[in-house]
Amino acid sequence: AEYMGWRSGGNSSCKFLVPNVRKHLSTSAKFREDGFTEYLTVNLINSRSDLVTFIRRTLPQLAGNHPRTPSVLCVAMSAVLSHSVESVRKDCDPTERESLSLITRFGYSSMELVNLLLTGISVSNTFNDTQHLEEKYGNGLTLRGLSSRNDIGFLTLFEHFNSIQVGTYYKTPRYPIWVINCESHYTVLFCNDRTLLSDWKSERRFVMIYYDQLANQNEPIELMIDTTLSNSLFTLDDDAPPLENVIRTKWPGCAITWNCDPLL
Repeated sequence: AEYMGWRSGGNSSCKFLVPNVRKHLSTSAKFREDGFTEYLTVNLINSRSDLVTFIRRTLPQLAGNHPRTPSVLCVAMSAVLSHSVESVRKDCDPTERESLSLITRFGYSSMELVNLLLTGISVSNTFNDTQHLEEKYGNGLTLRGLSSRNDIGFLTLFEHFNSIQVGTYYKTPRYPIWVINCESHYTVLFCNDRTLLSDWKSERRFVMIYYDQLANQNEPIELMIDTTLSNSLFTLDDDAPPLENVIRTKWPGCAITWNCDPLL
């Protein structure tokens, strides 16, 4: 929450929303009560250390069982307000601005919202820099991706199916932590070896730890990644566990060994 809020505010300030016990808004011509929004309090925070202190103080409230405290929604709305609604629309592709919705069909997060939370910028794509589509759109259309290497990475099963392009700014983040989008579900993959992305020898054989908040894990799920045994047939194996296909968008053809039964 601290990382997402601060990045969305441009690393200078942020607005963090926390539910209160009393209403701030009532139903009117421009607003309809939903049992949540009308209780939100906007807290302006001007330093990262103050943000850490604030989140620690309000964590019991955010993580509590109160029906008006959906913590994920609080963090997402805080990121949007910190970046500003106008900037969110400005960041996305021109083709998306008029009809932009951060929550898509079936209640899934849009790519703009995911990028906002991970990078602080709500661009519509995951490739590096920009792409120009002049031939198809006559006067030209510029699509924006990430503008620099991100702190945290992102990998998706959609790239395995050639539905999306993830650039090196996401695939090779500053820290060996990746958010995984697989089967309409977000999880985390990380490595305890901080040299993994700065020393090519570390990428020959290494252990990744996988965390799925919905898997009721009793023990860590570890995957041994061996890039010295690369085989192009692995990359083309649609019968492999989906997570393996996601990992191979970063390390093509790598051999993967689980410390447990593979998650299907």
